[in-house]
Amino acid sequence: MQEPLVSVIVPVYNVELYLRDCLDSILAQTYRNTEIIVVNDGSTDNSQSILDEYARKDNRILLASKDNGGLSSARNTGLDRAKGTYYCFVDSDDVISPNFVQYLLDACNQTNCLLALGKIVRFEKMTELNGISNSEMTICTESTETMLKRQYIAGSHAMAAVSSCNKLYHKSLWANIRFPENRIYEDNFVMFRLYLISNIVAVIDYPVYYYRRRPESITSLSFGNELDTQLDALHLQENFFKEKKIYDKFQYDINARKVELWLTYFYHHKSGQARTSLLQNLKIVYQVMSRNGQKVKFLKLLVKLVLKRYG
Repeated sequence: MQEPLVSVIVPVYNVELYLRDCLDSILAQTYRNTEIIVVNDGSTDNSQSILDEYARKDNRILLASKDNGGLSSARNTGLDRAKGTYYCFVDSDDVISPNFVQYLLDACNQTNCLLALGKIVRFEKMTELNGISNSEMTICTESTETMLKRQYIAGSHAMAAVSSCNKLYHKSLWANIRFPENRIYEDNFVMFRLYLISNIVAVIDYPVYYYRRRPESITSLSFGNELDTQLDALHLQENFFKEKKIYDKFQYDINARKVELWLTYFYHHKSGQARTSLLQNLKIVYQVMSRNGQKVKFLKLLVKLVLKRYG
């Protein structure tokens, strides 16, 4: 039986310091039947020269260049060019485990799932990753509802649920879905749709994706921009769930996430305007949840988050 082709999509923008680490980790995959679609999104540093060098060494690397349009635009270009049965995404300042493709593909095959995901590890220096892939790999499955709710819990579980980069997808999931352009936190706008199409998700207890912490990344913007974008994504999800008549399952989780975002914003911006906005938003959510018999649950959540932030 022929092994399925896996398309690895890598958007690149001004990452000459990290690009070799990224490409080396992809070329070191134990699963070999891959096409590596690298999209140079208008880099102005030495990234293109590095890409040319690597493309000469391995014919699986397929280069594309475009004017700068942002991460979503570059990923969408890769999706449009992909010919594989499965897709995955690797940001060009990050690296992946040598078993990333093989383990996630095994998980899909063994569970008959269209989507599989693994754990994310944060790092700053490559030396921190020594020996990290020596753990045993186990596979389980999770429902769509469980994965959707994990998006609204702060911490590593949420990052693993929301990120598009620690996953392997059957190509059918992307038939009518693309990343929203000119947005940060673009994953928040697409992952919930992919989970709903998947119905069930394969989850492996193994670190497959290594996320590099660096201050100049696009996720290190001011929290004001982050708040607006994440609230926009939550509103989109609310409307989508209401159309599908499943909003009741996620109402509390979405509102809990809103409260956490507002408290974090208030923590960073203790102006009179921030205080007024926080109180207004909390009042609205409190009224909504009180009507649904969740008053006590909401108040416990609020106390917990306040103590977490200010205690």
